Amino acid sequence: MEKPVSLTICADHAYIEAIQTAVRSLNRFQTLLVFGTGGSALGARVCLDYASYVGTVAKRARVIESVDVACLGALRPEIEAADTALFFVSKSGETLETLFQFLWVQTLLAGGDTGYADRCFVLTENKPSSLRALAVASGMTVFDHHLEIGGRYSVFSNVGMIPAGFVGLDVSEVMRGGAEVLMQSDTLFPTIARALTGKTHLAILTYCEGLTPLLHWFAQLWAESLGKNGKGCSVSAWTGPVFQHSQLQRWMDGPNDTVFLVVRTQATPSDSWRAPVQSAQATPTQQLLSGASSHDLLDALENSTTESLRAAGRDVIDYDFGDLRARNLGRSFAEFMVLVLRVAEHLQVNPFDQPGVEDGKLRAKQKLRDRLK
Repeated sequence: MEKPVSLTICADHAYIEAIQTAVRSLNRFQTLLVFGTGGSALGARVCLDYASYVGTVAKRARVIESVDVACLGALRPEIEAADTALFFVSKSGETLETLFQFLWVQTLLAGGDTGYADRCFVLTENKPSSLRALAVASGMTVFDHHLEIGGRYSVFSNVGMIPAGFVGLDVSEVMRGGAEVLMQSDTLFPTIARALTGKTHLAILTYCEGLTPLLHWFAQLWAESLGKNGKGCSVSAWTGPVFQHSQLQRWMDGPNDTVFLVVRTQATPSDSWRAPVQSAQATPTQQLLSGASSHDLLDALENSTTESLRAAGRDVIDYDFGDLRARNLGRSFAEFMVLVLRVAEHLQVNPFDQPGVEDGKLRAKQKLRDRLK
């Protein structure tokens, strides 16, 4: 399988340096608000939440996907703060949600903040578009979105790495992890392909809350890339132990139609605290938690759940994320991309288009035109 540019940029040192330069241009700010949706938001969210979870956050950043003005209004103090950078991301420059967010923020700031454009940054393709025209007309800084990389595959591009670098995640290490996958043979696809034969659903599980956004990123990548021409299976992402109280009964005792991909970590940042050692007079349940860390508890819950699923004849595949290093985040991004591309090749579908999504976008634009009549 030929590797796409969304992966090969991991080894493009000039491109990585350009990202680092863009990150340095944001050094004067303390907060970054990333406005976008779908693939323009999920990759950045993974990186920001991961950095927060592992404790490497140097500055504040968050992803804003909402177009509800009640939710946007709650962000007004942050948006108006002089040390906040506003980062609008849309590959096409015509995304309705991102354009609406841009217009709302611009209307809010244009009346009282004469220098607001210096805090606004736009990332879009280098071609005529509504968003690019608005940004240029207002004197905002515009970064170019890679023309050959689609939104859901853009995490290694400036879409994901500028926000990652802003909060202190080591971009070079993330990219190094991705580049290492280019040199390796793929072992995940054969295992997944065999297990999915005759199945209709893939459930991705983790007991590490810091990896929850990664699972949701993968779920979008899988669904939007593979669900075509009547092919592909559905996908969902779950974080334990919560799903044990909502899904496990169905998985154990319902139809055997699901493959379980369990993303495991070797340690979590919360390992340092342990429950107090319990006295001999403590209840039996208290005794079980004597001296236990959260990792001890989560590890017991994770292993017991996967053992139960296997005992019930369910297909369970373990994926070792490794320890919580930036390089392993990059490796996982790349391995999941390769997996999706290999499955697409197997199904004979185009992993880079999304005709079903485009149909909905066209209908939404038509409804907005109709209201103007």
